[in-house]
Formats: sequence, structure tokens, C-alpha cells
Amino acid sequence: MTSKYFDNATAARPSDYALKEYVEATSNWQCVSAPYERAPVRSLIEQKYASLQTLLGWRDTDKCFFTSCSNESIAQIFRGVYKESMLQYGKNQILHLSTDEAPILLAAEELAEFHMVPQFVDVKETGGVCTKELLRSSITPRTAIVSLSWGHGLTGIIHPIWELAELCEEEGVLLHIDATEMFGKMYFHFQDLPIDYLTLDGARLHAPYGTGLLISKRGSELPALFPDVLQQDGARGGVFNYPGFAALEAALRENASHADHMCVEMIRLRDLFESLIQEKLPSARIFFQENERLPHVSVVSFPGVHSEQMQFSLCHQGVYVSRGGGVHQAIDRVLESSGVEHSAACSALSFSFSYETTEDDIRSAVHLIEETYTRLEKGRVVTQ
Repeated sequence: MTSKYFDNATAARPSDYALKEYVEATSNWQCVSAPYERAPVRSLIEQKYASLQTLLGWRDTDKCFFTSCSNESIAQIFRGVYKESMLQYGKNQILHLSTDEAPILLAAEELAEFHMVPQFVDVKETGGVCTKELLRSSITPRTAIVSLSWGHGLTGIIHPIWELAELCEEEGVLLHIDATEMFGKMYFHFQDLPIDYLTLDGARLHAPYGTGLLISKRGSELPALFPDVLQQDGARGGVFNYPGFAALEAALRENASHADHMCVEMIRLRDLFESLIQEKLPSARIFFQENERLPHVSVVSFPGVHSEQMQFSLCHQGVYVSRGGGVHQAIDRVLESSGVEHSAACSALSFSFSYETTEDDIRSAVHLIEETYTRLEKGRVVTQ
């Protein structure tokens, strides 16, 4: 892996520790529900769940399920809300943000054919932040659930979850948050958050692809997407992927051990990156510096050069950055939905660092970014 990989909000390199745990766990390849191997494998799974409960802090009355990714987790949540809220009580509205990540948008749209109504909260006037007042104006008597990412992987914006949760509780509306980008950067426990559902995506937390978690508060229904009464208390079909689960648990423990580094050193490196960009490229524009934001994400616009060309050229220089796609909307769309003008949005790129990023990586990358932008800008590659 190149040391100048700055797209960690899309996928982070699986850590050596997580991969080691994965390989060791493959020796337990038998079906978890098989009676001849149930006891030893079940004991190992229970140990991993106990470790995760310590890290994430759910109550014994809450439920935690291992899934393949945040897409699956969110789809399962929305299916549960459909059965519980719409079919029984007629609440058929799903509220999400106009800037939110793809798993939430796609899961909401998928239920539209079943008469659930996806409705987005327009955050253009608030610079991309969902405020309590803005959410209050969007909730109706038919709102079943509010779903949003606590911290946005492309922009770095952090939403005031405590205030939003308080409002949802007042209005009798369920609340789901995806906390993938917050884990390892802010200390929190599920039992302390006044929310109903929390999801994590392992691929963005240095675990292998195909790993994720879904935690639900006691009483929140979660019908299985693929029924199988023998797996995870009937909440998820398919044979339990113990090696993936072991790797995810290891990755989350490792992330937690780097929390102080992410909260302090990563802010220093991000600020160094932004100060060097402004020093070397005075015309570059850095977004959301006045917002509360994630410590490892920076969004920069390079005037006069389209983001696609800039990204392509940087890739050939060994600097990997993001303009959206995968788990994210396109960054120009997200920025325009946050109130940024079209020309600046089309020139923007997102840089997301990890606990593996060093100061040398930052300085080397800024040098290559300066060279690349200067060359492209002189070539008069104009944003359309």
C-alpha cells in the first residue's frame, strides 16, 4: 500500500493485526450451528461479543448483530421500521439528509415501492449541518425514523447527535446513526446515546471487507433479511462468518487503542496539511474549517481544475484521494447540497487520513499536489 493513501473514508487498509486474527480464526471453519462443534466455536464468539460490548457499551437487554456491511445493516433497520411503524401505525416517512451517504439513500429508496416515503432534510442553508431546528421543521406525524451519518466521511462534518436525539425522543420518532467515522475518534457508548440503532462498517475501520455491526435498543424490531432460525437468534441468515467477526473485533480494539492519537495527532496532521496547501497554493479553498468536524478529513477545492482530472493525475503520482463513489455520493453533489457554489464544488477533492498517516506522508503529498495542480492549471483545464 502506498503511504500516500488518503481515501480512508471509503476503505481503510485491513490492519496486520486484524488479518492475523482472521487467518487464525479460519481453523474454526465448521458451521457454528452444527452440534459437533457448537460448544467451542460458540464460546469463542461469546468472548468476542463480550469484548465488543466493552468497547461499544450496549446494555445486556440491547442486541448486537454481525453483518456484512453498513448497507446490509441499514436495509435491515428500514425493513424493521416498515413492518413495525408503517404496517401497524401508518407511519411511512423516512427522513435523511440531502448530503448523506449512499447506504442510507439506497436503503430508503428501495422501500419506496412499498409506500415508504423517503424525504430528505435540506441542509443547504446551514452549511451541511443538520440542526435541531431544521430537523424539527421536517418531522411530521407520519415520520417513522430519522437516519443519518454522525460524521460525514467526505466532508468531515459532525452533526449534533445529542440535540437531534433529544428531539426525536420528544416527537416519538426512531433514530438511527451510522457511527463508522466516529469510532476511534470520539469516545462513546451505545447505552449513553439516546438512539435506537447504531451501525458500523468494518471496511472503513481497518477490518476486511464483508464485516459490519448493527446494534439495536431493546424492543426495536429487526426482522431478518434472509431468514435462518439457527443464526444470530434468527436475525440474520447465512452461516456465521467467524473469521470475519474475529477480524472485525480485532480491528475495533486496535482502533480504540489509537483513539488518543486520532483525537490529537491526527488533528495536528490535518491542520498541517491544510496550512501547507494554503501556503503552496493560495488560490485553493478549504471547506468546513469553522465547523465541528472529524479529525482526519479535509476537503479542498482547486480552482480552474476539474476534480476528476485532478484525482486522475494525482493517482498517477501515487496520491490516492476521493471525489465520492462507493459508500458516498459524488462530492460535488454533497457540497452543492451544503451551499457551495457549483464551480467550487466541481473542483473539490476529499482527503481522509488514518492512524497510519505520518508527517512525511503529508509533506510529500502536498509537494506532489502542488506540482500536479500547477501543471494542470497552466494547461488551462477549466471547470465546466
